[in-house]
Amino acid sequence: MFRMFFVFTLYRAVLSVGESSAAQCYARKGCPTGLRAKLWLLALGISPGLELVQHFEQLKSAVILNELLVDSLIYKDVKLTASNDDYYFVFEDYLYQVLLCFSRDVSIGEYLCNTSGVNQVTSLQTGWLRSHIPNGEDRSEVGTAKYSANGVIPFHGFAMYAAPLCLLYNEPPTLYSVFREMYIKFFFRLHCVSSHPSGIVMLCLLFESLVQVHQPQLFLHLHDVGAPPLRIAFKWLVRAFSGYLATDQVLLLWDRMLGFGSTQILAVLAAAVFILRAENLMESSNLLTAEAVVADLSTIKVVPLLQLLLFAPDTP
Repeated sequence: MFRMFFVFTLYRAVLSVGESSAAQCYARKGCPTGLRAKLWLLALGISPGLELVQHFEQLKSAVILNELLVDSLIYKDVKLTASNDDYYFVFEDYLYQVLLCFSRDVSIGEYLCNTSGVNQVTSLQTGWLRSHIPNGEDRSEVGTAKYSANGVIPFHGFAMYAAPLCLLYNEPPTLYSVFREMYIKFFFRLHCVSSHPSGIVMLCLLFESLVQVHQPQLFLHLHDVGAPPLRIAFKWLVRAFSGYLATDQVLLLWDRMLGFGSTQILAVLAAAVFILRAENLMESSNLLTAEAVVADLSTIKVVPLLQLLLFAPDTP
């Protein structure tokens, strides 16, 4: 009872201060389920109001007026997300709204163009699009609003960035604003090639370093049998574990990501999974058996697993 009173009192104090940094500090230890939505809004610097609604309505109008090439990718990805996950099928309409509006948000493209490391990925996406344009069409137009107004090409699993947020917000304008901020702060770095500490390249390096330090024999064994740890964990990192962990655990993980302002916590958790399953992984003889050992993460509890690695000795 005292703990609940303390948590709620601290929550009210954070809201009364009204500063993003205070909400981020609170989120580092995890947000209570019923308080998470408001805390995330404050931590992301979002103020729900008429301005958000007007911006969202403008994007919806752009969706109605202009059809883009990426729309078919969004439809397919949302349909797969909704059909493969019992938690998210009820949010299919929300996901369509958020991702279609996202593809029309020019301000995202402007932000990414000014962010270090994004131009390399944009060129890779542009090259892919050019290779898929039918003969006879002008390939020089790739990268314009005809294909994606914000410069982001959705890929398989892209909808999983937005799906867990549907459990927190039931108003599409607010849901979109939170997804937009989460994407430009964290998610875009998970599929962009750059040297940023929170970028996917550095996360891969951190993950391999942690596994090698804490489980050197396991690291060598998996390489010997043709199952490099990174080959197994890469998909977890790219999707920030969304779709692999239980939804409540994903949100607890994202609490820490938001609180510390870094995606590095994803690499820490990925390494912790290998430490947890080390005994069974040592018995694997090839890539298929190694993947089977860590295929089901639905029973994983994020907080104790992070503590398993963070408070573990450097060597076994």
